[in-house]
Amino acid sequence: MADMQKQQQVATAQATVLAAEPVLNAIILSGIDELPDTETEQRITEVLTQDLQLSEPPRIRSVARLGTNRPEGDAKPPKVLVEFDCDKDVLAVLRAARNLRKYNEEAKAAGKLAIGIERSLTEAQRKHKNSIWASFKSARDDGKRAWWRGHRLFIEGEEVFPIGNSS
Repeated sequence: MADMQKQQQVATAQATVLAAEPVLNAIILSGIDELPDTETEQRITEVLTQDLQLSEPPRIRSVARLGTNRPEGDAKPPKVLVEFDCDKDVLAVLRAARNLRKYNEEAKAAGKLAIGIERSLTEAQRKHKNSIWASFKSARDDGKRAWWRGHRLFIEGEEVFPIGNSS
């Protein structure tokens, strides 16, 4: 009986760790209209090649909607998790994301949703990023160079940590 309880505890602990891991080689897209799965993948390929102006479309492994249970009256479609075959494709998409500025300006003027791109992060990484978001905004407002590498913030080449945390 004790062995069975131990096995259940180990299985629960493993499931918790797996749930905390981000999907590797993945990004999260927001602002993609709700469509059937095959059409969603086609729309994502369209965004990647036409709107991001990627010369070669990345190889998509899987596409999945996140958070389908939305609050009543929420007009935004659920985000889409897009997994690629390799990290090279993820980096190419993240580098090309700035090409969405023109599309997003036109979309907002037309009353449509802007498209957002972010890397898939664990809950702990999201909390870390949220805790230093004000530092990012402040640095940008002050005209300093500030950028993200996943969940890590760099301002003028120096990594920024939450107050009271040096690593």
